[in-house]
Amino acid sequence: MQNFKRIFIFVFFIFISCQREKSFDIPENSIIENFKLNNVKNNQKKWMIFCKKAFLDEKNNTVKCFENVFIEIYSENKKTTELYSKSSFGDFKKNMFYLENNVRVFSFIENLELYIDKLNFDINSEKIYSKSKTRVINKKENVYIYSYGFESKTDLSNIKFYKHTTRKI
Repeated sequence: MQNFKRIFIFVFFIFISCQREKSFDIPENSIIENFKLNNVKNNQKKWMIFCKKAFLDEKNNTVKCFENVFIEIYSENKKTTELYSKSSFGDFKKNMFYLENNVRVFSFIENLELYIDKLNFDINSEKIYSKSKTRVINKKENVYIYSYGFESKTDLSNIKFYKHTTRKI
């Protein structure tokens, strides 16, 4: 079943690609509904971004996502982290995503939930960071952590907090 799905998707994309070349030119700046982008490196899925609507600027190599932004981050083809926000901006020249407006991060590896207004996702270094007011729920240790910024790997491991306080739940 899985192989059939892959074959179908592959054939579908070939069909769409051929149709685009024959029937019309894609505008330089395009609004895309249900935008989805996968990043694969060495046959391993690294991350996937989905948003309800996106403004794609191919000339500047950027994408502005709005309405339900969702990013999954993988390590060794296993999902480690989910990021949610109301909007984001991707700059593929800098290999950065900037998320804002009600950002939530869920780490399956560290069993942490992080809530923040703005977040930076550095694709090359595989780190996330911010200087904004941050609230973290550590389910392993049953504590809340409040800080004014942090830096960590994308799975929220090796997290460093700035100006933080911790209290037991």
